[in-house]
Amino acid sequence: MKKLLILGLSFLNMALLLCSAHAEKMTGAMAYFRSGDVTLRGYVYRPEGSGPFPAVVYLRTGNKPITESAPPVPELGKFYTDKGFVLFVPMHRSAEELKVEVKGVQAKGNNHKKGKITLPEYTVMTKDIAAAVTWLKSQSFVNENRVAVAGQGSGAVGALLLSQQDVEVSGYIIFSPAAQTWSVKPELRDAMTYAIRESKVPIFLIQPQNDYSLEPSQALAKELALKGKLNTSKVYPPFGTTHERAAQFAAAGSSMWGTDVIAFLGKVFNL
Repeated sequence: MKKLLILGLSFLNMALLLCSAHAEKMTGAMAYFRSGDVTLRGYVYRPEGSGPFPAVVYLRTGNKPITESAPPVPELGKFYTDKGFVLFVPMHRSAEELKVEVKGVQAKGNNHKKGKITLPEYTVMTKDIAAAVTWLKSQSFVNENRVAVAGQGSGAVGALLLSQQDVEVSGYIIFSPAAQTWSVKPELRDAMTYAIRESKVPIFLIQPQNDYSLEPSQALAKELALKGKLNTSKVYPPFGTTHERAAQFAAAGSSMWGTDVIAFLGKVFNL
């Protein structure tokens, strides 16, 4: 029995050492970039080596603060760095700060609930996203010609709105854009539809079957099909059993969508 215990502990120690060695292949660090007169924070995950590596900017839903002690989406960072990609997770200005940036928004008042981002604020948010892309492309360890943008939820809305602008990236990976608000925000629906029509680079739209609503895929997939080429969409099997778990699909569901996303990036990056 004692020998079995010692043997078991030896295997455990070996496994821990292997995990530690594997983890050391990925480094993570805080980053700071400018968007106009504002300094914003982000977090960079990168593989070992000097690069330059292809890279993905990932826009989370919401705008939870990023700190050294609470790195964002570490599972996603590991997924991309294991594949030889840099992952940059930037913040944007808060909903209240975005509202201040929109002319006349404070006078309207009643049309803008605290903490909620509406179309005018999303439009301003794209400036922060574009600034994050520009900063990332300027880093020596990043291949500036192989940068894509991904987003989930509200981050996906911002990414889609950016896709129609003159920001040089290779493609967009869009998870569940406005899935919770699709039926009540026609202005966002129209804006995202228009953005897809105007986008000059490929878009991959993704949702899990148990998302809050599959209406985004049902409507926007038609637009992507009309564009053809590398533009595509896919609804995956349920992720978990609740809408809340489905909302984590982009950050925690790489075992399901990973192969398809890496294949899409390989095509848009010409890897």
